[in-house]
Amino acid sequence: FLYSKDDVLDATTESATALRYLSNYFGACEMFTKVNGFIEVDLSSKDDGGGGGLSPAEIHDRVCVYWKEAVFYNDDELVLALSNIIAEHFELYYKAGFIMELQPEQLLQVVSESERLNCDSELLSKIVAQ
Repeated sequence: FLYSKDDVLDATTESATALRYLSNYFGACEMFTKVNGFIEVDLSSKDDGGGGGLSPAEIHDRVCVYWKEAVFYNDDELVLALSNIIAEHFELYYKAGFIMELQPEQLLQVVSESERLNCDSELLSKIVAQ
C-alpha cells in the first residue's frame, strides 16, 4: 500500500489487524483509515455481493481471528470494539467455545465494558464459576 501507485489496500481478515498496527506505528493515516474501513465492512452483517449478508456464525469466525490478532498486537481499541460484538451475541460465542478460551481479564472486559451484553444471568454465573 505504501509503495503502490493506486493506493489499493490488499487486506484480508487475517492481515487487517497487522496492517492496522503497522499503519499506526508508521503514522500512515490514509492506510489506517482504509484498514479500519475494511475491518468495519468485514465484520458487517451485510455483504457487497447483493446477497443476504453474513450469518452470525460467519461473523463469529471473523471476530475470533480479529480478537486473537488484536490481543497479540495489544490493540485495546479493537479489542473493545470486538468486546461489544461478542457481548451482543454472548451465547453464540459461549456455545462455540470461544468464551471459555478467554483469559479472566478478557472475560471481565467483555462483560463489564460492553454496552450491549446479551446474556442470561444464570449462564453468566455458570461461566464465572468455571
